[in-house]
Amino acid sequence: MLRLSKTKANSMNIILLASAVAQAHFTLVSPLGIEEAQTLDLGKITNSVSLYCQLDASQRQGDGCVNSDSQLAKFYFSGAANSQIKVVLQPMSNSDFTFTPLLPNGGQTQTFTLIQGPLEVAIGGRLDVKAGASEGEQEISYTIEVNYI
Repeated sequence: MLRLSKTKANSMNIILLASAVAQAHFTLVSPLGIEEAQTLDLGKITNSVSLYCQLDASQRQGDGCVNSDSQLAKFYFSGAANSQIKVVLQPMSNSDFTFTPLLPNGGQTQTFTLIQGPLEVAIGGRLDVKAGASEGEQEISYTIEVNYI
């Protein structure tokens, strides 16, 4: 007589493990430095709504400009020599004024190449009067962002 027996198949879990070594590439550079050597002074501006005064590398203009002394801001940027940086200026606004800082190209963004030693950049700006404010000296802040590209 032939006897058949049933056997239970053993379950096996097969785990395959794979690994690899990868590389991450990077370039070390000097930290960027910003130094304000001279503050921006737009001079005297008429305190009247909808007037503006702009000071840039070539001139001072606008229907709100009053004949007076003025000066461009002067900043020094430093970092890795022969690297390019992108400078971005952020306009600011409050209830009385809108201020738009201006780089030498007349815009809010410009690319520069760093050389040996600090790079000097002149910054101007445009102030638009939105509402009559208290007479006298005023100030408004603005932000400068600098990054390697």
